[in-house]
Amino acid sequence: MKTAKTILVTLLALTPLFGNSQNSDYSYNKQPTYIDALRLNQLLNENVSADSTESVQLKEEYYSILSRYGIDSISILSHPFLGDLEFVVNTGPDANLLTVVPGPDRTKSSGEENIAQSESVPMNWEAAAINGIANFMAGRFKQEVLHMSIDQMFNRISLRDSTLVSELFPKTFAHIVELQKDGNDAYYTADLLYLRELVHLDMEALPTTITKNLDKIFPTLDLKPEMIDGFTLSAGLVKYASMGVPVDQLLNFVSDTSLYSSDSSVVCRVVNITDLLSQAYKDKAGTGRTWVNPVVTLPHMGNPNSTRISKLFYGLLYSQLSEIKEFKMAFEKVTKSTDLVEANNRISKMIQDFSLVVGKLEMIGNVLKENNYEVENLRQAMGILDELVDVVDMAANGLGEIDINLTKVDSAMQLAHEYISFTESIMDQDYRSAIPKLVAVLSSYSKDNIEISRALGFLSGLGEVENDADMEKLLQAYALPIGSASIKRSSTFNLSVNGYVGITGGLERAFALESSNNQDKGNFGLTAPIGISMTFANGHITLFASVFDLGSIVNQRLNNDTTSYVDLRFEQFFSPGAQLYWNFKNTPLSLGAGVSYVPNLRTIKYNDGTATVGESGLNVLRINASLVIDIPFFTLYNRTIPSDWEKEHLRKKNKGKHD
Repeated sequence: MKTAKTILVTLLALTPLFGNSQNSDYSYNKQPTYIDALRLNQLLNENVSADSTESVQLKEEYYSILSRYGIDSISILSHPFLGDLEFVVNTGPDANLLTVVPGPDRTKSSGEENIAQSESVPMNWEAAAINGIANFMAGRFKQEVLHMSIDQMFNRISLRDSTLVSELFPKTFAHIVELQKDGNDAYYTADLLYLRELVHLDMEALPTTITKNLDKIFPTLDLKPEMIDGFTLSAGLVKYASMGVPVDQLLNFVSDTSLYSSDSSVVCRVVNITDLLSQAYKDKAGTGRTWVNPVVTLPHMGNPNSTRISKLFYGLLYSQLSEIKEFKMAFEKVTKSTDLVEANNRISKMIQDFSLVVGKLEMIGNVLKENNYEVENLRQAMGILDELVDVVDMAANGLGEIDINLTKVDSAMQLAHEYISFTESIMDQDYRSAIPKLVAVLSSYSKDNIEISRALGFLSGLGEVENDADMEKLLQAYALPIGSASIKRSSTFNLSVNGYVGITGGLERAFALESSNNQDKGNFGLTAPIGISMTFANGHITLFASVFDLGSIVNQRLNNDTTSYVDLRFEQFFSPGAQLYWNFKNTPLSLGAGVSYVPNLRTIKYNDGTATVGESGLNVLRINASLVIDIPFFTLYNRTIPSDWEKEHLRKKNKGKHD
């Protein structure tokens, strides 16, 4: 078991979020409302038996508390909730020493020292070092092939994916560019070792990197500031949790308006309103609770179980919420439609209904309390932060239920959830799980997500490698193109070690000792040539130079009863030739024709006068047409057809040069 302190402290220490302090047109009067309501009720009770001097002192404190809610000894008379709770000083010689307390002074909070101190402690995650990488190539041939594939991957990252990779993996990208500087394509094991460590550093910083470069990484988000604010919310929760801020204070830290796109941002406003409620419902110290239950502890005014404490509480919270224009309009609408008593009942019920979001906060607090404020693992810790996003989302939906309609923030909250899930994978060093989560977000707000996932998957895998077997698997999965015909068909040029399997038929000539005895016959059968293929014309045409043909020995001559085979020998598989294929798009089928030469294959018989003469080990030349399945073994070189993204990127790049 790890304490909440251990989990919080070891969350990555993310760098400060974007934005500086700014003056806000929106204000939120956040106070320990429940604590103040308890104290006001206590002052009224104490005044019953106080002498005149004590009564004056009690009155001074009474209105000092109310002043933080914009209420003084005059305005209280017209307050819809507190009008009958004017503090009356007991008569005596010291009466009238103090009558009207000056206006609002919100610099002090008399109840703050009595608020239940957070018993939740920071959460932590200890990073483990990744072991060194071993030499993964066994044999010189494999080394060269893998080297060539790595070079292709680096070329693609530094050119094709340069914008995205440079923003997400700045250290890694800079080193790849340095490795390829001046056309250098020689890589050493030490280069990959160092590159892996840079990937590791970039991956650890990725949650912060994303929040700092949103406009570049997500090009469409500049039109949707609320989406950026969704990122800001979740990134702020993770950041401040990593700094040791207790769970019950996190909302207050992420309510800073300077963090968001503007102080009028819906996400910013909902976070602040939620934080206002969170602080208002904080319980007093010693109760074992962080927040009071809005329904059980503070029945609304229409409930027969309502007490003077409830009346004081809802009166104070009414004053706080009335400073927010949407709440003020909603309250005025109720006040104008009915009498004062009924209006108070309905308004307090509205406030209580909206405040049910505090019940969600208390559930989080109870979970921590039941576990003695211990968090078992990173997943549980991040789950708590995810629950806080749910609290904000619940508050946003709750506003609509009481006829306060702000712009929906569902998409922004979903993005916040995805960011926390992604960050959890990063902190857990589960990089291969993190990248699909990131790509899932990118797919909604960027282009070419399939191509992006390959480059990011390769880099994330590199940061997770622990031994030579892992490295070899990684290169086979990402650096080496899979032997698939689809790769060739989506290329402007491709050079591969290739095989084909299919059916073939045509004419062949068996060369006898005397040319007059040569035999020309038809042939039909299987073909399985292996050689080098060169594909061009946007993947449509392949020129194939065959070296071996495993199907050549079973290719039957047609209409020739004298056909027979000699003992099979190695040279019979040797079948040099050349074929030209037309590749069918979106299938591995190819149709073509060509010529091949098979030595020492046939035995023939022919009539020489009155005698039948046989010759064996004759060479054969074939001119055949074939329908085959394209089976690349591995790719030596590949240049893909430019995507729309690449074409646009090149167009802008060339335009910039001319400008």
